[in-house]
Amino acid sequence: MSRLRRLASIWLGLALVQVARAAPTPAAGKNEPVPIQAFFATAALANVRVSDDGRQLAFVVRNEKGRRSIAVWEVATQKGGIVFVPNDDDVDFLFWKSGRVVFGGDAGGNESQALRSMAPDGTDLRDLSESYKEGRPLEGPVVAHLQSRLRDDPNAVLIAGYGARRHSSGDWEAGGAFGLYRLDVKTGQRFLVEPWKDRALRYFVDPVSGAIYGRVMQSGEESVFEMRLPPDGPFREVGRAKATEEKMDFLGLLPDGKTALMEIKGTDEHDRTALYAFDLVKMERGSLIYEPPAGEITALKRAPGGQLVGIDYEAEKPSHHWTEGSFARVHASLSKTFPGTDVVLVHASSDLKVHVILVRSDRDPGTYYVFDAAKPQLVKLGRVLPDIDPARMADRQPISYAARDGLVIHGYLTLPPSGQRPAPLIVAPHGGPFGIRDHWEYDAETQFLASRGYAVLQVNYRGSGGYGEKFKLAGKREWGRKMQDDLTD
Repeated sequence: MSRLRRLASIWLGLALVQVARAAPTPAAGKNEPVPIQAFFATAALANVRVSDDGRQLAFVVRNEKGRRSIAVWEVATQKGGIVFVPNDDDVDFLFWKSGRVVFGGDAGGNESQALRSMAPDGTDLRDLSESYKEGRPLEGPVVAHLQSRLRDDPNAVLIAGYGARRHSSGDWEAGGAFGLYRLDVKTGQRFLVEPWKDRALRYFVDPVSGAIYGRVMQSGEESVFEMRLPPDGPFREVGRAKATEEKMDFLGLLPDGKTALMEIKGTDEHDRTALYAFDLVKMERGSLIYEPPAGEITALKRAPGGQLVGIDYEAEKPSHHWTEGSFARVHASLSKTFPGTDVVLVHASSDLKVHVILVRSDRDPGTYYVFDAAKPQLVKLGRVLPDIDPARMADRQPISYAARDGLVIHGYLTLPPSGQRPAPLIVAPHGGPFGIRDHWEYDAETQFLASRGYAVLQVNYRGSGGYGEKFKLAGKREWGRKMQDDLTD
């Protein structure tokens, strides 16, 4: 493969991908501050995904010119290289589909992502949709909002967008109404699955199977939740609420196709979050699956076949609850290997033998590993930001205190790693303000300020997300009032 450049070298039996860097940062001596560009550099390695058969990895890398490009790596030989360098849109995400790499990105930060596919060696590149172009309508035939990877369809994914066809000029042009379409990843052809009904705010689509099992309709100021038994059962109303006070959501289907995963939040029964089974035959809420002991649910972990294997939640730090034994054992073993970190099971092959692992912390942007469960063997793939030395970063300490009215406020305090005391303090409130929160994670801006001798206080004031609906609503009409008090207290 003439376009394939070698990136991997084997050291002591472990493979480390040496990702090409843009303008490498000069190494800082122990007594010299870490250069500012090291903190804010584009990730050298991201979005690592393993092929269904477990033989290859595809991931986003930073090439020598700083472009977010695509590399492919062979698991057996531990060799690989860059196979695609974009000349227009940086690559934002990628995934495997029937032996092809499907990927997307936008041009100029316009949040309208182009979608493409290619063979693993970078050949046979196909345009599937366009990013926004000057003078073209943003909502038109160019868009393709990914809804599902369609586990059981070897050739297509499910998108929300318009029907489209190629104009003689080579551009896309309108070829059908807005709706949910099967998009062929080899030809770019679109086949209508479900027209988008007037006043439909969103559809519930299982991200694994692509089954359409519900929708939210607008009725005046209310959101009406309508569910159906897939593939073509009638939609039936199961609840309604003011658009700003929705207390339910649906996060996917279990493999039986009859049970939806229902999230409840902001009720007297569950102020934070709880996950229930919802029976699509009886159209009623079933048994409780999980309620986190603290914080809120942040993500569900699904196996390649669609089974629910774990639930992520976050209070002061990220936590993982496992519902399937093999995933629990892998995670427990790796957590012992990397104490004091957040071990994330990112992706797995269809047979669950090859896992992509990300190990990260408040001091470390992360390191990717490949775990072969059959051997077992752990191979280091590469670091997200190679110029960041976790040993020189600062701890991000969870804190809590009572505001002047007694409400408990949580946040994080980062002190200079130099040990300088006292240190000048910067209060850095998050944006939003509602529903947003700061997290226990590597924060480039905070670490930079700490490296220059500042202490940084980040407060999840009332109105922030992650602490329940009552806490969020406590910030209602308190912008510049009690929200500000939370910062100054």
